[in-house]
Amino acid sequence: MKMKLGLMDNHHEDKALINQWLQYLEDENLDFTLSFRRLSNSPDDLKQTSKLKDFYSKWQKRLKNQPQDIQEVNRFMNTVNPIFIPRNHQVERAIQSAIQGDFSVFKEMNKVLRNPYKEQCQFEAYKVAPLEAERIQATFCGT
Repeated sequence: MKMKLGLMDNHHEDKALINQWLQYLEDENLDFTLSFRRLSNSPDDLKQTSKLKDFYSKWQKRLKNQPQDIQEVNRFMNTVNPIFIPRNHQVERAIQSAIQGDFSVFKEMNKVLRNPYKEQCQFEAYKVAPLEAERIQATFCGT
C-alpha cells in the first residue's frame, strides 16, 4: 500500500495516512484502482471534500520529506497503480459474447490488459468502473 501511495521510505505516520486515504475512498464510494491513478496524475478529478483536502495536505507534506522529487514519485506510482484491470463487468461481457460465439470482446480485453499501466485512449471503456446495474454480485473461480 505504501508503494501505491508513493511512500518510498518508512515513517511512523504512514499507517495512519494509508488508513485515512482508504477511509476517504470508502466514505465517498470511489473506485479503488482509478483513485490511485487520479491521485498521482490529476488529483483535481477526485471528489473534493474536506477529508480529501486534509489527507492531500498530509500526503504532500510526507512526500516532500522524501529524497525523491514529486515528479519521480508520480512516475513511480504510475508503475504500481494500473489504469486497466480485468473488471468483473467486462469479464462477464466477454464471457457472454464468447457463449454466443463472438470472441472479439475477449481478444480486445486481452489486448488492453497486456499494458495495464499505459494510457490507451481507444480502450477508455475498459477502465471505467461499472454502473450500479453492471455490478457483478457473484463471481466464479473459472473466470
